[in-house]
Amino acid sequence: MRKLFMLLAASALLSATVVGLASASRSGKNVTPSAETANAYLMAGDKPCTNDWMNYGCDQGDTSYSQLTQINAGNLSKLHVIWDQGYSTSSYTGTIEGQPLCCANGMMYLASANTDEAVDPATGNIIWQYQGAKYDTTSGGAAATNLQIPARNIGYDPIDNEIFAGQQDSSLVALNAKTGSPLWTAQVAGAGLGTYGTSTKSESEPVSSFINTGKQRLVLSAPNGGESPMRGQLSAFDARSGKLVWRNFTTPDPTQTPF
Repeated sequence: MRKLFMLLAASALLSATVVGLASASRSGKNVTPSAETANAYLMAGDKPCTNDWMNYGCDQGDTSYSQLTQINAGNLSKLHVIWDQGYSTSSYTGTIEGQPLCCANGMMYLASANTDEAVDPATGNIIWQYQGAKYDTTSGGAAATNLQIPARNIGYDPIDNEIFAGQQDSSLVALNAKTGSPLWTAQVAGAGLGTYGTSTKSESEPVSSFINTGKQRLVLSAPNGGESPMRGQLSAFDARSGKLVWRNFTTPDPTQTPF
């Protein structure tokens, strides 16, 4: 009889605890999600975007979501333009296809037509500027000034403090994020090597994105230029050396016609 009483008492206590927890949940108390739950939208091993925006899409998974709360519904109406600046040459009329990265080293990094800049995020003033290789198939080659290839997104390695950017000769360059000095270059597509159709010229300013797998730090890059006769592919380069780690082709070899 005593065992039965204790069992009933335990059951009642369990029920009361469950009800209490349910009530607390409904009241909004003690329901702060764990870090694992709060970051469930991220890829495994990825870190949330907090103080800085240093990847295309903020985090490595390109979710375009920041956990910062400084800008909210209460002060959104107070936002206003502090500065407005362009960095492409005056002859450039194309688009800029990328996102500025901010704010490692107190700088904002961005790509413009054939150049890459580090600017003061408070003023827009250029801190350093890198002039990449020129390549233009439509006019005077390397000496041309009418460069009409869109600037692409850039990548950043926080460990070695490096910026990765595509160049117009279809190569990838690694830059010292503090000074803008080049560290290594790697060919992504190979300007002038396309054999599609009747044209033998190709040009592209590759995209670049940094990813840390935990075992490797890689720069993912791919040629851009649907109007150029080149074979589509995605390549991964070692972030420290620029050595090609792997390459996956996304379109068939030009000799494999009909495709």
